[in-house]
Amino acid sequence: MFSLELPRPERLQELLDVYFRDLDSFFPFIKRDETQAQIEKALHSLGHSDNQHIIDIHSGEYSLIALLCNMLAIAECFCAPGAVSYEIRPGWSLFLRGCKLIQHRSPLRHIDFHLIQYYALSSEYLMQSELLYDASRAVSTAAQLGMRARLNEERVWNTLPEQEIKNRKRLWWTIYFLDRKISQRTGSPYVIRDTEIALSEFVQCPTTRIDRYMQVLVDLGRLWSLIWDTFFAASAPKPQDWKEVELMDTRILMVQRELASELSWDTNLLNRVYMAQEEQEPYVRRRLAIFIV
Repeated sequence: MFSLELPRPERLQELLDVYFRDLDSFFPFIKRDETQAQIEKALHSLGHSDNQHIIDIHSGEYSLIALLCNMLAIAECFCAPGAVSYEIRPGWSLFLRGCKLIQHRSPLRHIDFHLIQYYALSSEYLMQSELLYDASRAVSTAAQLGMRARLNEERVWNTLPEQEIKNRKRLWWTIYFLDRKISQRTGSPYVIRDTEIALSEFVQCPTTRIDRYMQVLVDLGRLWSLIWDTFFAASAPKPQDWKEVELMDTRILMVQRELASELSWDTNLLNRVYMAQEEQEPYVRRRLAIFIV
């Protein structure tokens, strides 16, 4: 059992709304309805209320509540500046509470889905906080746990319900993209080798806007693999061949040209098209995020 302080219910719900409004625009690997229902059920059973916001967590809820701490910490990053002025960095105390909760759990025997989500979200929070080498360790742990749970081997779980398959694919490919993104930021080798992945991408059946967006993240991740292996890896040829540079420029242009219209960005169209058509904010954010990458 572990005692943990959480925000009061009203504030907690506000932060969850911010999380799903903002970060879910970029990394939609936590299904809101399902996860929020699990959180509400757990908090209710633990007696969380306006009068009781320090609660005793039982071992079975460690991963879920630690994941909640990360979600709240990231949400505080998106809140208005100065809203949490006493923090070293926004959400830091909540993030540390989740860390202590995970450290308190017994040695890993069963790897649950929330634990992998927790480490994936830890890497994103730490990257936002410019703690890049800590982020690298977190994404490495997420990848290792994901492989132990065989998220990277679709044949093991391809008979599961369709929604469960989607959840697993989105989580794994998010970890993959974060691994590449953190590698890019730190200038260090990426962790996940493409030869270790036996998982279909989203290009085969991009039936939703989320699937098409996720496929672009996969494409960008694979592109960084090529860039690293060609120019930065220890075995990369030196000096750099100008032909290889031109080939890589071509590959980058191809990814840009193959973007669906709903994922491309043109600043000149912001007011005339995106805003005029009242495009939902998550979609505008995705356009801009891909453009920046």
